[in-house]
Amino acid sequence: MSTPRALADAFVAVLRDPNSTKDAAEEAAGEMFRSVVSADPIDRDDALSIVASAIEIEHPMRAGLAAITGGAIVERGGTASILLRPLIERLPDIMRTANRLYERIGEAMPPEVEGQDEEPESEHSILYCGRPVPDAISEQVAAEYPQEANAVNALTMWCLPLIACLARSADLRRQAARTDLLDLARSLEENDGNVGFLRQMLRVLDNEPLLVLHPGERAGYECRISGISSNFQLHTLLADALIREEPAPSKSGGLLAKLFGAKGQTPSTSRWLTGTRPSDAIVAVAKGNGPQKIGETSLGVWNLYNWQGLSTDGILNEDAEGRGSWIWNEGCPADIEKFDGVRTVLLGKPAYTRTWSTTRDFGGLMASLVVERTLTEVEVDERLRRISSAERPIRKQ
Repeated sequence: MSTPRALADAFVAVLRDPNSTKDAAEEAAGEMFRSVVSADPIDRDDALSIVASAIEIEHPMRAGLAAITGGAIVERGGTASILLRPLIERLPDIMRTANRLYERIGEAMPPEVEGQDEEPESEHSILYCGRPVPDAISEQVAAEYPQEANAVNALTMWCLPLIACLARSADLRRQAARTDLLDLARSLEENDGNVGFLRQMLRVLDNEPLLVLHPGERAGYECRISGISSNFQLHTLLADALIREEPAPSKSGGLLAKLFGAKGQTPSTSRWLTGTRPSDAIVAVAKGNGPQKIGETSLGVWNLYNWQGLSTDGILNEDAEGRGSWIWNEGCPADIEKFDGVRTVLLGKPAYTRTWSTTRDFGGLMASLVVERTLTEVEVDERLRRISSAERPIRKQ
């Protein structure tokens, strides 16, 4: 019976043979992977190191098969740092090469016709800035620029294993942040969905201070967040961390008053907030220690605002005019604006009933929100005073 190391050597030998076929490489990869997943950690990492060495192969598709096979090993317990360095050293050049093809496609694309729906001509059609590229154009440009076309075809094989590595370590995410990958992903994400997922992972914040203020309840919290990839997830973790009691019955009564926060509701007398906490199952999904998706629906508790949502008279602008300051759940914590150097969230009544599917973007990514300090009412008032008196940027009309 062949060892994982021997099978990894055989797989890499097939990749390095310019005359080998894709089917032969995939067969060798499958045989090796079946051996690796049942191996002990030392043998698994030994095989992963051999596979990672093949990322230097010049052809991006052959090297990409090594990359995505290595990513599968990481997802089965292989040490992510073994794969990360060759990935982040090689991928920027592949992304630059791919971008050159999209630039040529952009030059060849017909003008966009307003109001006209553009449908892909085939299942193999690619996108340019969200528009399907006519097959004739993509085939012509690919024939003229084969190296660039190979890079485009290989992008998924490179992005997915890098995502797998980054999901497993904040230290590895910091290493990736010191490269050009985020800027390169920004230029390519409209053309390739998996590049978009990579950019989302690269924007994940770790050990990030977050100030949370609830003007209506004169409450505030100094928090620290890590591993949160969307504001849906942030909303859930805030509700789990900050709510400690149910809302007091409203004097105006009824379900709508409970949902929309009627003025008769009694503010919390503790330093925690009123409301309904998400279930343990929903929180487990958000934190990453539960399944990636469950059938239970998540319910929004508040409207989240950037600091500019507080008017100059100290009142949270909760009418339609304040929509420009909303922190949208579809965004991510990196979108939240800073006040005095700290990302700041203001909590207000929900503008309407929000629900969303309970899922997290990345299965292997653990998330946390820690309340490091609870502010006194005097401190909350002072923070709100400083925000309300701060100069507002002039909005473009």
